[in-house]
Amino acid sequence: MQEMQSVTQFVSRLRLTRREVTMELILDTQPYMLYETIAMLTKYVNRISMLDIRDTLLRLYRSGLDETWRRRLECLQEILEQVCADVDREDPDMQYFFSKRELSGPSDLTNLARVLTHPFIEWRSPKLEEEAEALKEDWRCLQARGFRLAPDTCGISFIPLPAGEAQESFFRQLYRLHLPGDLSMEVLNLYEDYTGNLDRLVGLITPYARRLEEQLAERPWLMESLGAYWAEQFQTISPESFCAGSKMGYRSPPVNPHRRVCFSLMACTELQFETQNSVLHPGRSLYVFGCSIAAVCSQQMFGDDTEHIAATFRTLGNKSRLELLLRLAQDRGYCQQLAVEAQCNTGDMSRSLTALSKCGLLKQEQEQSRTYYAADLPAISRFLQEFHDLLARRQER
Repeated sequence: MQEMQSVTQFVSRLRLTRREVTMELILDTQPYMLYETIAMLTKYVNRISMLDIRDTLLRLYRSGLDETWRRRLECLQEILEQVCADVDREDPDMQYFFSKRELSGPSDLTNLARVLTHPFIEWRSPKLEEEAEALKEDWRCLQARGFRLAPDTCGISFIPLPAGEAQESFFRQLYRLHLPGDLSMEVLNLYEDYTGNLDRLVGLITPYARRLEEQLAERPWLMESLGAYWAEQFQTISPESFCAGSKMGYRSPPVNPHRRVCFSLMACTELQFETQNSVLHPGRSLYVFGCSIAAVCSQQMFGDDTEHIAATFRTLGNKSRLELLLRLAQDRGYCQQLAVEAQCNTGDMSRSLTALSKCGLLKQEQEQSRTYYAADLPAISRFLQEFHDLLARRQER
């Protein structure tokens, strides 16, 4: 087994040379079972369907997603249902670790299982028990070195303690984060007995982790296709440029000569990376990409895509162009005809038609020596949907 893993990592190793500097990028296609199992149970307990995620992302991405992408999410939903068939969602331990905790709004999703594991960004061992031991070691190191708590999508994160600053109690730092409701006390209770609570979590999820591991082993294409896709994408972009371009509020990650990318199947929308503020792994470049992340769609999904929307609104802000678009929604017309109708010169009409065409709001038909224009109603609907999606993404933040 160890030999197979080393071969897999060797095959996945890319060497990118830019400006005479060799950059090593390792694509790690092993499933990390602690995090995969937590993500799976989070979805099951909170009734989150991969199919709903698929449909939502198809609407937001709008293009650039292939059949493998769709099939992967559908396959993961089948696995989730099989592995979790006998999970009691109302079991007190399942509810304690996996039920949704809201941070600031209905779109925020965290739970105590993530609070126990996510802040360390460890990703040391694919084996559940070994990774849990690594997290215990991390917590001991943090207590010895000192740390400062910071807010994060899972509730908390650890950043280095500034030089000369005294270590404050966990409780005092947690209080300043202003976590809602009872979450502060729940997090405090978790970390007061970190080892005991992590052991309790591991004992709860181990049977499901074993089943999940078997299911994933029977479907190696799930990870192999991810590795192949990103190996191709990283020929033209880098992990750090992708994350910096995603405009998700992340700080730009460090650029190091040795970088490693891991992949998450069940946490399909995850995008996580080691920052320069890492207290446990200074200088390490680690990236975690969820399986639904697609390079060609990053700006559409994670970015605001405001330039295109702003340009279109600027064009429609001209009353005469808006009236022209309304006219072409009724019937097609050619430049000279439209100029006569609008009582303007053909030069102005040509510029208006060009501007509306550049925004993708018109369609053209060539007949003999004339170019006919008509409003592209499906394209206009897509533009309005883009604007709606932009507002929705801003609201969800």
